[in-house]
Amino acid sequence: MLARVRTAPAIVGSLALIVATDATAGPRPVSATLAASSTLGRGDAHAAWRAFDADVGTAWCQAVADDGTGGELEVRFAEPVDVQALEVHGAEPGGPGDEPRAPLTLTVTSDAGATTLAFDPWADEPAAITLPAGATRSLRFRIGPRASGPRTNGTTCLAEIHLQLLDRALVFGVPDAALAALPAAIATLDGALRRCDRKQLARLARYPVGVRETALGGRRAYPTGPGTDTDPRAFRRARDLPCTWIFHDDDGAAGPTLDGGIAPGVVRVIGGVAITTVYWELAWRARRWQLITFDTVFFE
Repeated sequence: MLARVRTAPAIVGSLALIVATDATAGPRPVSATLAASSTLGRGDAHAAWRAFDADVGTAWCQAVADDGTGGELEVRFAEPVDVQALEVHGAEPGGPGDEPRAPLTLTVTSDAGATTLAFDPWADEPAAITLPAGATRSLRFRIGPRASGPRTNGTTCLAEIHLQLLDRALVFGVPDAALAALPAAIATLDGALRRCDRKQLARLARYPVGVRETALGGRRAYPTGPGTDTDPRAFRRARDLPCTWIFHDDDGAAGPTLDGGIAPGVVRVIGGVAITTVYWELAWRARRWQLITFDTVFFE
């Protein structure tokens, strides 16, 4: 039996898929839920949503030893979705002296059938999985035993499950009201940033707002102060936000596009693509979407 995943009390424990259609200017939300057979430890350090947060440095880890055999993670959608591509990154805790072991097996089951493959959680590259053709209302990931060699008393983790869905992007743990408000929030923020409308930005952001600058191949500091992936430079007032700097060379940039959820109640948006790519992170707080972080990526 799968245990329902718990999230913070202020956040609805669900996922949503944002669906772009020709009939609407913005995305359309479709909700889904996550369930896991077990979760390692307390809190959300290894919660099920960690396998969908676009960060291979985090992971869902099941709590049963014996290599995690029998551990399951399930995504259940509110309506059928088409999976265009699927990749899974593994994560297996261990020290530098650990010897590589024979691969486990991973079975992915959709409404159209099941696919089983050898799965090495220590592999540098993700496992690419081809599912049977056809729309599905759910995906279930089950860790199976090693084909050969001894079992261990360790646990196995799924670091990242990358789902490429037809015109969809995964969003975690927000109520229906948030999903309905997201397209307008993205459009309003895009306009405020491009005009550098300080009054509007004062209402649209939750301060302090973090600003990161990313060079292709690694993080680097924002020009006026330190900033890293985990500790961006903080701007505490709207009048200090570097919106003109962020967009100064992006006059021909494409409009904002939802990239997907990166945490419960937090989404990442691609704000523009030209010489630089600008990412925003928006959080659903106090019944509205608020800007919390910029990440500007330079292609050098």
